Order: sequence, then structure tokens, then C-alpha cells
Amino acid sequence: MAEARAEDHEGELVTGEILWGRVAHEDPRRSMSQLGRAMERIVLEGIDGEAPASAEYDGSLAPLMDLLDVARDRNPARRFAIFIDEFDEMPEALWLHGDLAVTLFGNIRALTTSTNFSLLLVGGENMPFVMERQGARLNKFNRVNLTYFSRSQEFDEFTRMIRGPSEDVLTWHADAISAVFNMTNGNPYFSKIICKQVAAAAVAERDGDITAREVERAVTRNVSALDTNAFMHLWEDGTASAVEDREAVILKRRRALAAVARCLRAEKPATLQAIQAHRGPSAIDEVELAPVLNNLVDRGVLVETDAGFDVALPIFRRWLLEVGVSRLANDGLSAELAGLQQKLDDEAYVQAAEIVGLTERWKPYCGTQVGPETVRRWLEQRPGNRDQRVLFELLQSVRIVGQDEVLVRLRQAGQVIRDVLGVPSRRSRAEKRTDVVLTYVDGEGKSGQRYASDYAEANLIETLGILSPAAFEEEFERFAAKHGTPKAIVIVDDIVGTGGTLSKKMKAFVERHAQLLTRYQLRVEVCSLFATEDGRRRVLETLKSLEYPDVDFRTGDVLPSSLFAFSGATGVFSGHDEYDRAKSLATEIGANIYPDNPLGYGGQALLLVLPNTVPNNSLPLLHTASRKANHPWIPLFRRIANG
Repeated sequence: MAEARAEDHEGELVTGEILWGRVAHEDPRRSMSQLGRAMERIVLEGIDGEAPASAEYDGSLAPLMDLLDVARDRNPARRFAIFIDEFDEMPEALWLHGDLAVTLFGNIRALTTSTNFSLLLVGGENMPFVMERQGARLNKFNRVNLTYFSRSQEFDEFTRMIRGPSEDVLTWHADAISAVFNMTNGNPYFSKIICKQVAAAAVAERDGDITAREVERAVTRNVSALDTNAFMHLWEDGTASAVEDREAVILKRRRALAAVARCLRAEKPATLQAIQAHRGPSAIDEVELAPVLNNLVDRGVLVETDAGFDVALPIFRRWLLEVGVSRLANDGLSAELAGLQQKLDDEAYVQAAEIVGLTERWKPYCGTQVGPETVRRWLEQRPGNRDQRVLFELLQSVRIVGQDEVLVRLRQAGQVIRDVLGVPSRRSRAEKRTDVVLTYVDGEGKSGQRYASDYAEANLIETLGILSPAAFEEEFERFAAKHGTPKAIVIVDDIVGTGGTLSKKMKAFVERHAQLLTRYQLRVEVCSLFATEDGRRRVLETLKSLEYPDVDFRTGDVLPSSLFAFSGATGVFSGHDEYDRAKSLATEIGANIYPDNPLGYGGQALLLVLPNTVPNNSLPLLHTASRKANHPWIPLFRRIANG
């Protein structure tokens, strides 16, 4: 209940702290009595000799003054300092009105006249109301605001607060400390929350070097996980209304903050008119809205600029935009959110931590890492949170293949050739095999040519043996004259979607070069990195119809249903409603890109991205820009070939 902080009485100071919640009681008179006994125990700790008998504190703290006189007589040089924390949480009967309130603050005033006693009253935003109501009795107290550190005058103290607890473990760079300050405006409570998150990440990653980057990552990953009670004092404190009216005031503040957040989410200036328009089905009056907003400005929760209102505390702004709107709705706005659509839209908002978590798992595309900011801009091409949520769920199922995986797969594909032809002896490590030539079926500068080159690299094949399909026989004869007649031809492709294109071109290749194949008894090995089951089956059926027998087809991976956005009853979505909404949205966007194939070639709606391109069987909204000026669309993984 109370703790004496100094046991060394020769130090001439005895301190103790009392947390109001430890003495609180539903009966205000009982609370006052328990407060008196807690203060008594601290003073008794500092009195030498036989302890005086305990007193009764029934409706008055007056016995403490007699006890302090005894303490002064026995130890004239000893002083007592008592802290009462959460002082402004005491019931109104103890500060607002009535004989009990008059008595308590009369006692407090009398205690502070004792020469050997100091009292520190610690509280939040309701302290000004206590001070105002009991100002005449508290005129000996000085008010000190400890809500925020001053950057100009107290930054050194702020730095010590950040570095001190972990100075033997973590190295906090100056930019990291500045980042914490910027995110919290120097508020110690929120600064400690961020430091705790940074420390947890440092332990998990075994990296004690803390820069601004680690601070930003910790905030982004964890801000949405903060509970409502971490911020609720921002809308609950500073309420001078009577108890019966307080909930109504708090509810109006929540409604106003939710409306401001909706404006900011929509990236619109939060003017009074815009906030009114974003109240949703709120019951808050337009006449009431302005005074509520002004109150939030006066209390430092909001700031007002020429552009409109904004959230003053950066970490609260992030939380409010990420999850605060729906949390406020769930915590107290259910009455106003009778409109289900508004509630669903609030809850659908894609949080920054979700985007960061997703992009951190992605491989680079075209040599560049697609980052959170790029994904956010891509999502925001659709204005509604629910549409953005659908697009994000599609992204969660996208598979981005890394270049390292491509080389592994091509190396595995080359095992067929090694099994059939063996591995030729090499006179030097730089020597490449020349008994195999490579070609492709999709033309110059396309993905087939690129993967033919990768296949050669992965399987130590002479790159001069990569032959153009346009002049295949001429290049084959020149290569054979210089290096000897090859024994096999490998045709490389990236993906077999419907199987139609590869089947047609493979058949044309075999028929066009039938004499060459027969003359040299060449084995033809067709390989693809990926294939759909339908595409694989169609290619194998085509092989059976060829007159030339020595043609085989292998694929590295048959794509699972999880890479088809709309396969089966619900595709990659959790239910029919999400499936229907997503398919409608993808079709709408895709129709402005490829009117004949809005869900990708063959309607397959694949969710596959290769290291340097995206198959045309994948959803067009992923890889191609809209050609319609009135329906613009910028892809996330732009296919270079498509412009």
C-alpha cells in the first residue's frame, strides 16, 4: 500500500509513494481513512525509538500533524516526502464538493505547513480541475508539467532515459533517439513503449545496434497491436463534467476522432466540413462537432492548421489510422455504427504492419525490392478500404520466384540430359559442354531466351550453343562444324499455362526441322520451370501426336491450386462473399487492361511472379497498366515487354 523509499535515517530524508488505487474504496470516507493509515506508516518508518500508537483517520487526516510533531521532536533534522500517484482518480466526493472534500484539502493544506513534511500530488489531465476547484487550499503547491520532454531544454534527460536502462546491452545511436522523440513528441510513456518493442526485436534478431531504421520497423510492426487502453487517456482525461455526463462527453470525443481518422485515411484535409462528411452514421451533431474538436485541440490531442485538423502525437496518429477507427467503434461506437458498411470499411483497412510483413518475405522483382510504400500506393488506386483489403488478400497469395530458385530448378532440369548423355570430361574448369544446344519458342528478347541463358549457366553448357529459333538450322550447322555435332536440343520455357502456345510452337518446331532431327538422331528435351496441370496434360497429348518420337517434356513444378486466385468454390479466399467481391473487382480492373482476358490469358487468374517478368496467365492487375485514360491502373510488377 505504501513503501518507505529510504531506510537510511542518517540520510535525513524518508520518502514513500502511495498509489491511489491501493487505498481506493467505493466509500469515499473509507478511502480517506486508508490514505491516512498509508501516510502514517511512512512517517512511522522514520521515527526513532518506540513507535507512537496508530491513530484513527475517520473523516480527517488531522492526526498526521500530531505524528509529524512527534517526529520533529525526536529527529529535528529528518524530513519526510510522500508522493501520492493517480491523485486525480479519487472520487468526486473527495475533491468536487461537500464537507469531506473541504476537510481533506484543509488537512492537505495544514500538512504542508509542517516544516518537516513535503507532499507531491501526481496525476493526469484531471489535475487542473482538482486544482481549480480546490485552488484556495492548494495555493502552496507549484504545478510542474511532466507530460513531455522539451527538445530544446531537456533532450539530454530524454537521451539518458532511453539509453540508461540498456546501456550495457544496446547501442542507441543519436538518430534512433531522435526517431523515438519524433514519434512521441518526447512523451515518456509512449517512448518507453517504443523502447520495449525495439529491445524485443533486438533480442530476437541478436542485433544490439539501434538506429532510426530499427525504431521505425518496431513502430510499424507493433503499433497496430497496442491496446486501446494505451491511448484512452487521450479521449477520457480532462473531463470536468459530472459523472452522469462524463460518458456522453467521452463518446463524442471518440466519434470526432474516428471522423478525423477517416479523413486522414482518405488522404483528404480534415477540415470541419470534411470531418462532418466522414462522421458515418454517427449521432454526433454538426453543432456539437466544432466544440468537441476545439476541446481536443486545447488538450493537445489534435492540432489545427490552415489545412485543417491533424493528430498531434505521431504514434497515436499511426495507431488511429491503422486500427483505431475500428477499435473505437468496437469499444464504444456501436450505437452510432448501425450502418454495417461503415464498420466493415473501417475494419478492412490494411495496416502498415501487414504490408511490411508481406513485403519482407518477397524476393526482388527485376532486381528491385518492392517495398511497403509501393504496395500502399498500388492499393490506394482503389478508394475503398474493402477493395484495398481484397487486393491485399490477393497479394498475400502471390508467389514471387527468386532468381536463386530459378537456377536450382534449371540445374535439376539439366539432370535429365546428364542422365542420358552423361557428363563429358573437361580439360579445364572454364570448359563448357558442347554436345547440347539450346533454343526457345517465344521469340527474341522474351523470357524463353533469358531462361535458355540461365539453363546454360546452371548446367555448364557453352553459351554459343544458344540458337535463335528464327535461324535455327543455319546456326546449328555452324555450331556443329566448329564444336562437333550435338546430341540433344533443349527447348526452354518459363511456364506452361493453358499449354496451347507451347504445344503449337513445339509442334511447328519439330515439323519444320524434321529432316535435321532425323539426320542427326537428335534428342529433343522440352523443359519449363512451371506448368499448370491442364497445360502439362495438353503438351503431353501433343507429344503423342508427333511423328518424331524422341521428344520429351519435363516441368519443374506443377502449380498448386493456391496459385489460382479463383479456383474451386472460394479460390484463395475464406468465403464466398470475399471470393465474389474479389473476382468482380479483378474482372473490372482487368477489363480495362485486356478486355478479352481480364483475368489473364485463358482466364487462369494465376498469382505467379517470376524474377524478371510476370506470365500473361497471371492476373493483369498485377503486371500491366491500363490503356484507358479514364480508368488508369499502374501495375505492381510491371511487365517490361508490355510497357
